Amino acid sequence: GKKSLQYIEHCIVKAMQMISQDSQVISLNCSGEEESKVSDINEMKIGFNALTSTEKICILNLLYLQYRRDEWKEFCDNSSTDYLSIAMAKFRDMFVSLATNVKALRMEKLSKLLQIFFYSAQKDYQFPLLSTVEEDDIKEAEEFFKPKQPLKLETVVLLFPNAKQISINADNWDFSLNSFVGFLEIFDLNF
Repeated sequence: GKKSLQYIEHCIVKAMQMISQDSQVISLNCSGEEESKVSDINEMKIGFNALTSTEKICILNLLYLQYRRDEWKEFCDNSSTDYLSIAMAKFRDMFVSLATNVKALRMEKLSKLLQIFFYSAQKDYQFPLLSTVEEDDIKEAEEFFKPKQPLKLETVVLLFPNAKQISINADNWDFSLNSFVGFLEIFDLNF
């Protein structure tokens, strides 16, 4: 609805103010607002890390929509004006440029929303903020959270194609290596 689109606009504008296009390392970890104590001195509240999980998920969804033309068209059709659609397309292009520059990702302390985004098959993923941004609805989306799910590396690679280092929590890694082998098969990589 209109309220969620306004929230997405807010997230994008905030992100544009906080993130440098030249960022080569970004953190998707929980910000200090979401986690009462920050245990890592390297987790400063600057750049992408200063955004909340809902703001990060808006940016990630905007990035992902470049691969889903029908959903992108629907997203733009829900915009109140052509100007807003054009602005969203420009913002998306800016984030695509940022994502292309990223060489390393920190993902050790992902929020539940971000874990759901990264462990879900993207064809089945439902963006939780399309209808509303009420706090209760975010909590409802988090009710679908399943702990200790391996992240879909293909989603990470799709969104951040030049990332050479990815740091994730052991809870989000498949130690049987089945999902990793599946990832290699998707990209026809023979190692």
